[in-house]
Amino acid sequence: MKYTELTIHTTTEASEIISDIMKNESDIEVRDMMFLSLLDIIFKKSKPRTEKDSYALREDVEKIARYIEHNYDKAITLSSLARRSNYSVRHFTRLFREAYNKSPMEYLNDVRIKNASDLLVRSDMSIIEISRLCGFEDNNLFSRRFKQSLNISPSKYRQLNKTT
Repeated sequence: MKYTELTIHTTTEASEIISDIMKNESDIEVRDMMFLSLLDIIFKKSKPRTEKDSYALREDVEKIARYIEHNYDKAITLSSLARRSNYSVRHFTRLFREAYNKSPMEYLNDVRIKNASDLLVRSDMSIIEISRLCGFEDNNLFSRRFKQSLNISPSKYRQLNKTT
């Protein structure tokens, strides 16, 4: 396997790969360089978060927000978003709320409702089709969430906003 083709997702994964490669490396200089890389990874993972790291945290949360915006039509759970962010559910939810003033699931609901409202106005699809296209498996849940968000039912919203 060429090492340049590796895809590494976590620092633990990187540490394990470097450690395995080091075991088989006979060149002392290369092994020393790998050892220093391994120490660097471990140090970065174990150091406490500081204010300087807030930019990196914000980037992590923004990546998840973009993921939601591009995948709102799929089944998304809080735990799957937290796993994707490499944070615990509790920590991820706290970071997300700090960045967006709402929970990740509230954000997902808002994205789904916004896309549904656009489809209600721009298309002739049925409300059931639109609810499924926007990630709601249950039409009744969609109607309740829509009304909670916009204070109007999906059919009434379409009636008042549809341009012919």
